[in-house]
Amino acid sequence: MRLKELERDGIIRKTEDEDLVVRWTLTEKGEDTLPILTRLMAFGSKWYAKEVFEDKVPRSLNEIFTKPEAQEIVQRLYES
Repeated sequence: MRLKELERDGIIRKTEDEDLVVRWTLTEKGEDTLPILTRLMAFGSKWYAKEVFEDKVPRSLNEIFTKPEAQEIVQRLYES
């Protein structure tokens, strides 16, 4: 999907600040897709590592998501 389609469907929101910098953020609806997308990533990195990674080695979500913000999302998924 393209950004305009995601915006039209209420998944993301476009904001522009006074310096004309455009930012795209998830809406509540968009945030609700995170568990689905993250589980698909976990599935792919485990079962399709040969196609996904150059070294063909499966990885956990914590190995894929190294930034603290991303790890926070992963942690919330495991808690639910």
